Amino acid sequence: MKNVNAYATRGFNWFCNWFSKGRYDYDTDLRYYDRAIQREPEHALFWNNRGFTWHMKGLRAWNRPACEDHALSDYAEAIRLNPISASAINNRAWLLATTKVDRCRNGLKAVKEATKACELSDWKNAGYKDTLSCAYAEIGDFEQAIRWQKEALDDPFYRRQEGRIPRMKLRHFAKKQPFRE
Repeated sequence: MKNVNAYATRGFNWFCNWFSKGRYDYDTDLRYYDRAIQREPEHALFWNNRGFTWHMKGLRAWNRPACEDHALSDYAEAIRLNPISASAINNRAWLLATTKVDRCRNGLKAVKEATKACELSDWKNAGYKDTLSCAYAEIGDFEQAIRWQKEALDDPFYRRQEGRIPRMKLRHFAKKQPFRE
């Protein structure tokens, strides 16, 4: 396959297959993104998507810390290549705020980056507000965590998409507990 977008599309299609069929081959997806990045290393979206794949693999893998290190590295490269990529900034903020891996968590940085993602989206993306709520919870500011989770819940699409999870986060925050993925 010579077309770099074909590799990236295949990686994305593997991801979509996971949603539709409930199974996902992270290693195949990572190989497709590796090939796309080898051919076009300046394409920020490829780095962001590979970072997301590493993150998702880490949630289900025995070597979660290594996967999350890879994800953070890929997100950093995506942001270096495109400093106004709200998606990459938000993805990194989410991982920094919610990971169970202590050495990868950084609440202050997560708040800063989640705020930037919200600003880049003109405060219109409920998912970014959700990330901001989790980041505030990570630093122990549960009043702000609750505020931003409620703001996210004001979006009907977000409510439908996320189901019961936002309400569960609100219960965590009310008990002064951060959310861990």
